[in-house]
Amino acid sequence: MLRWISTLPFWKKGLLAVVALIALALFIALSPLMVIMAIATLVVALFAIIYRALRGRPARNWGLIALVSLVLLMASTGMTAALYEGGQPERASSTLEPADEVKQQRPVEEAEEETGVDVVDPPQAEEQEASVEKVEENTTSKDEEVDPTEKEEQETSGEQAEDKAADGENKQREYDATVRVTRVVDGDTVKISPAVNGNDEVRLIGVDTPETKDPDCGVQPYGSQASAFSQSQLGGQEVGLEFDVERTDRYGRLLAYVHKNGDMFNETLLQEGYAQVATFSPKGTYVDCFRAAQEEARAAGRGLWGLSAEQLAQQTDRDNGIGGAGCTQKSQPKAPLKQQPQPTPEPTPDVDTPNTPTPGGGGSVSPLGNDCPPQAPIKGNQSSGIYHVPSGQFYARTNPEECFASEADASAAGYRKSKR
Repeated sequence: MLRWISTLPFWKKGLLAVVALIALALFIALSPLMVIMAIATLVVALFAIIYRALRGRPARNWGLIALVSLVLLMASTGMTAALYEGGQPERASSTLEPADEVKQQRPVEEAEEETGVDVVDPPQAEEQEASVEKVEENTTSKDEEVDPTEKEEQETSGEQAEDKAADGENKQREYDATVRVTRVVDGDTVKISPAVNGNDEVRLIGVDTPETKDPDCGVQPYGSQASAFSQSQLGGQEVGLEFDVERTDRYGRLLAYVHKNGDMFNETLLQEGYAQVATFSPKGTYVDCFRAAQEEARAAGRGLWGLSAEQLAQQTDRDNGIGGAGCTQKSQPKAPLKQQPQPTPEPTPDVDTPNTPTPGGGGSVSPLGNDCPPQAPIKGNQSSGIYHVPSGQFYARTNPEECFASEADASAAGYRKSKR
């Protein structure tokens, strides 16, 4: 092969070298093994040239072989470097060695431990900021589309719903018993199931509706309306019972505050004017709240407070400025009257024994018609268990059943003082 090449003219040798160079360059670029072969050929050619020069012999074709090997080596090296440099940045950005990943993670972890805040890579931070900006733009556009009036109505309704929920939570209590109302006896008395401690009748604490079934009072004005209202609100409903200090009254009925849907029905009766406040010793927990509800209904002329003076006089006297005209209702306990024996005066011939009580001894005298004698001016009313002094608001309207010389005598007899 070498002899044939040596017989060719110089220009053909050069052309053959160029063609071989191009072919080998393409092959070498695809096969790094050819680089090693070119280096080996170059080394052999250089060794042959040096050997022949030392022996005084001509180099012949070894010089051409060395030149071709050198050119191939330089061309292949340049092409290989260009190919690898062109692909290296993409590989470096797309993949990381495990050691590089650990190096990048450690500063991030250390920063999170020192500041307590999650550190986000810059590309991820840019993506998050872009997404936040899009959400804000969408929200702004939606707010602009909503009519201002509609927006205010939505905000107002939301605030009202929150206030209503808060009120419901405040009114919600843990009840002593949860029962169902099986029958409404009258405005302030109901039957329940199941019974509590064997008792199935409940009297509402602190309120008194006009009577409809009491034989002593008959049907009082506005009594039917109060009973109908209680029936419409409580009939067949599940309610909660809250007890106070006194669990039962003298008739064995349960005394309770009745709760329905978070509202106390006792207070509702007062607010709507279906009942008046009725307090007994000991006073109930919500007496102040009840009086405020009653005053609100009275000021508005609501319910029974819109009745005429004659109709109001037929109500039971509960120290609310109404009632007392003949009703002798005794639905609530009253301390029994304690009559202390009066000293028997020695009879005096032809002289009447004076009808005078012993001061402070608890004695009483009978009234003179509808009034009390001057020596015993304090009026006692057995139906209400209240005594009235001459300076009291209802003194002139009270028909006495007993008269006392002093307040101490009236208290000793089991009466309590009128609040007005």
